[in-house]
Amino acid sequence: MKMKLTVAVIAAVVCLPAQAEHVIGGAAGIGLQDFESVNGEELGVSDGINTELFYRYMLSEYFGIEAATYTGTGGVLSTLGGVLFDVKDMRYTGVRGSVYGQMHVSESNKLFAKVGVSQSHLKYKLTNIWNQQPSRDVSSHGSDLFVALGWGMDFKSGLGVTAEYQYLPIQEMTVNNFSVGVNYRF
Repeated sequence: MKMKLTVAVIAAVVCLPAQAEHVIGGAAGIGLQDFESVNGEELGVSDGINTELFYRYMLSEYFGIEAATYTGTGGVLSTLGGVLFDVKDMRYTGVRGSVYGQMHVSESNKLFAKVGVSQSHLKYKLTNIWNQQPSRDVSSHGSDLFVALGWGMDFKSGLGVTAEYQYLPIQEMTVNNFSVGVNYRF
């Protein structure tokens, strides 16, 4: 039995395509953050700024696995606020793992999708604007879904550029980001 298992593992490793490659990159973007309090009260929508650094290992021409770290904060408008409460100094950080799939539409252009899980930390200050109570620091951690769709262009030099839409629910907040990025294949 052990011999059969050993032969199967060796065959699987040998059958991996020769084009398996490593990819590192980063992205920056803007998006919308729909925020509600822990008790479900709608606190509003704001713009946001996000950044990301990632490493991807391509298992084949079409599929890979990816690990990333990301951070985000309120954007230029920062209009996050409701009728009774005001949210300030909102920021989130996290790590994620995802499965990556791509389909080439030409020699250098591709469409891709990512699905995975994220571990996030969300922090913000909540103030009741009606009775002027001192602001309250709120912090929450959790695991959530991560989904992304995008387009990329790879150059012969190993450099690439991407445009991507990301959907990332983070505890009380749902983030919808549009980002552009660069990457390097080696």
